[in-house]
Amino acid sequence: MCLETIYQLSQHPKNHTRMVKDNILPALFDVVHSSLKSNKHKTLAMKTISELCKHEGNHKKIMDFDQQSGIKRIIKLCEYYHDAVRIYAAKSVEFLAVNPFLVQKLTEEGVLDPLKDMIKSDKQNVVAAAVHALCALARDSQNQVLIARKNLIPHLLKKANCGVDEIEQGITLTLALLAQSNINRPKIMFHGGFKPLIYNAQYGSASLLVCESYLNRPLQEDGRSAEAISKRADVSLQAAGSQERRARASSCQQVQRGTEDAP
Repeated sequence: MCLETIYQLSQHPKNHTRMVKDNILPALFDVVHSSLKSNKHKTLAMKTISELCKHEGNHKKIMDFDQQSGIKRIIKLCEYYHDAVRIYAAKSVEFLAVNPFLVQKLTEEGVLDPLKDMIKSDKQNVVAAAVHALCALARDSQNQVLIARKNLIPHLLKKANCGVDEIEQGITLTLALLAQSNINRPKIMFHGGFKPLIYNAQYGSASLLVCESYLNRPLQEDGRSAEAISKRADVSLQAAGSQERRARASSCQQVQRGTEDAP
């Protein structure tokens, strides 16, 4: 009951700084790491920690917690056996990665290995949390190279057509960010990463980011500008729409003919 109340309080952004100042972090980490607490209690504590991670003003205190072990503790929780706990640990990583200082520290502390294991999971909510965290980390240029070195690209592509929009779009955006690195582009090409990127550039909701961050830079080497690529995508969309309209019109004509010929 107490943890439920604390979590509800943490859902209000105005309470984030006050709760950390009131030294709530030690109690929450004690619950998560206690062998005497149930997974339900640990999940509530981890959810609260992830909410507190949304406020950048708390990031330094989380990092400095218990002799600068706060980041390591959260990363370790991404390996926890209970799915709900590691999902909210991954969400904490996603929120911490917004900080330009912590975005590299997270990878230095080894966050990519547990995220890789989460992406391999058969559970969609686990994969989605890991993909969002990885996408946040991939916004840093050094992390882009490290993610590719950890051989995460083929694992991302295995989930690129899973049928869940949230996961597919997250993977597409992550690949677009990874493709900003010259080192990563051959790896993406080798594993067939162009297909989801090009498809999303033409038909997906994330087309703007793909055109600007992926198609612009690698394809400029072929002498094509971002504007030309965007126009090409628009032409493809218009052509697809025209084909669909022609098919519908043809179908209607056939129906009308059949009606007229009927006795």
